[in-house]
Amino acid sequence: MSADLVVDATGRGSRTPVWLERLGYPRPKVERVEIGLGYATRRYRLRPGAMGNDLIIGTGPIPANPRAAYICALEGGQHFVTLGGILGDHPPLDRPDSTRSRPACASPMSRRRWWAQPRWTTRWEPVPLYGLLDLTVTDALVSKDKPYKLQWPARCSPWSNKGGTAMGATMDRIMVDGVELEYDSRGSGEAVVLIHGAGFADSFLPLAVEPALRNHYRMIRYRRRGHGGSTQIDGAVSIAEHAHDCGALLGALDVKQAHVVGNSYGACIALQLAVDSPDLVSSLALFEPLLLAVPSAQKVFDAMGPIVEKYVAGDRAGAVDDVFSFLDGSDWREEVSRTVPGGPEQAKDDVATLFESDLPSLQEWRFGAEEAAQIKQPVLFLFGNESQPFFIEGRDLVHSWLPHTEDDVMPGANHLLHMRHPADAAARLADFLKRHSVVDQGTYDPANTFQLN
Repeated sequence: MSADLVVDATGRGSRTPVWLERLGYPRPKVERVEIGLGYATRRYRLRPGAMGNDLIIGTGPIPANPRAAYICALEGGQHFVTLGGILGDHPPLDRPDSTRSRPACASPMSRRRWWAQPRWTTRWEPVPLYGLLDLTVTDALVSKDKPYKLQWPARCSPWSNKGGTAMGATMDRIMVDGVELEYDSRGSGEAVVLIHGAGFADSFLPLAVEPALRNHYRMIRYRRRGHGGSTQIDGAVSIAEHAHDCGALLGALDVKQAHVVGNSYGACIALQLAVDSPDLVSSLALFEPLLLAVPSAQKVFDAMGPIVEKYVAGDRAGAVDDVFSFLDGSDWREEVSRTVPGGPEQAKDDVATLFESDLPSLQEWRFGAEEAAQIKQPVLFLFGNESQPFFIEGRDLVHSWLPHTEDDVMPGANHLLHMRHPADAAARLADFLKRHSVVDQGTYDPANTFQLN
């Protein structure tokens, strides 16, 4: 193909100079333009319907008006707002919530901001969104002096996994008994509902998309109150209330019976749901429930004291790091980020729920042998061999309540077992579900169960 002029608009990452040299042509001359670009990004929640049907709205800078602003819709009713400027006219970081620095009818969702000041460029640098993806706005877009509107490309959907199936890329919302919950329901077959623990609202995402489960079951995961875009908390929410939320969600989704899977605090909710709504629960899978009636509970209280004080003093980031380092190991950020993109940021954003609702309600929860005696469904206790003794003692306690409980231990796993080894956890859970199918179960006799070594 012959041409008098070839324009390469791919910016600084262009491979054209290298390709030309390989073909025997001289490297083209590079002219750098000083633009003095700077920008900051933060997440907000806008008034419902504020953007209409648009997913991205923005206006770019020109020399006469060096400021720019972009608003992009994210999942869960959240939005990121980027304010920027060229020629040294940068947005202030010391007044992030002033009316000059945020959109109308918006409230901040996070203190986290990203800041960049490239000295020279012919394009805008990528803007990271909770570390999930990069959105690049090219010269062709920002050179306009009027607002532009784009459609969000499917390939940029947050939560897209390596297989191309974006479970949770756009979570649905539903109102149940006055509580709005974000949820995702995928697949067909017997229903499996996943109740997450404290901090990581999407902790079950890597498990839910494993073929051993998603190809055979209807996988339902949701964000509890106080997490993500679900109804925010105003004071502590009891475990019984969380169990009611889960049951109401299943009812709204026309689920008559479901296998209930819970991790940590979520496993306590699963136990409560089995007591409160026994006809709704066909089986229970408990991933290391957080039970305070174990012998080492006092050591946990002693360790948590300074962490709670740190939170009360205003060091929320430090409190988040300390509590999950204590429960999940010092490398928890790396472990979570590997399979749950943005997981550590989720924990920080929802820290108030952890310290002001989950921990207080866990201490108030009354559950023992008398309540457990009402549970007749099959029960799986899944734990990691590297977990703290606190969680292993929980296994012994559950066995004292429910002798028919089946054990399964995951090698090389700790309290993050379903995030650290999702394929292994999914395979073990699928085996349990298959043996206790709603269709084949008939009359369940706890005396006929067996233990897994």
